[in-house]
Amino acid sequence: MDVRVADEKDMHILEALSGDMELQRRIEEYFAPVDPSIILETVFLILEDEGEVVGKAELVIGEGEEEHLGYIRGVVIREDFRGQGGATTLMEEAERIAKEKGIRVLDLHVYADNEAALNLYQGLGFQTYHRELHMRKEI
Repeated sequence: MDVRVADEKDMHILEALSGDMELQRRIEEYFAPVDPSIILETVFLILEDEGEVVGKAELVIGEGEEEHLGYIRGVVIREDFRGQGGATTLMEEAERIAKEKGIRVLDLHVYADNEAALNLYQGLGFQTYHRELHMRKEI
């Protein structure tokens, strides 16, 4: 499998892989992992297998107080290609690009019950540095 940086002609593919883009935008706005006002660049990565798009990831570069920040989001692998190393390939390419851009730390969010993603990220050296609970009360 190969990874490449997406361009404008790939937007429909990214949307198809992401499912309901409007829902995804609302979720991202609600949880706001990266303040949109500090985003300098978003690099969309496409994972291909024999020319067929089978996954994607986003590397967001943000401006911090002392240095640029890196944030990985939107990692999606087509269901029929999961477990074949594609997510690892995407993550390694995102890290390579981040290093090339002078990023020293990468952040990401993952749901606590997403064991496959947790195993992937921990296997790549990510460590939990913050836990946050979302609480609700029905009234």
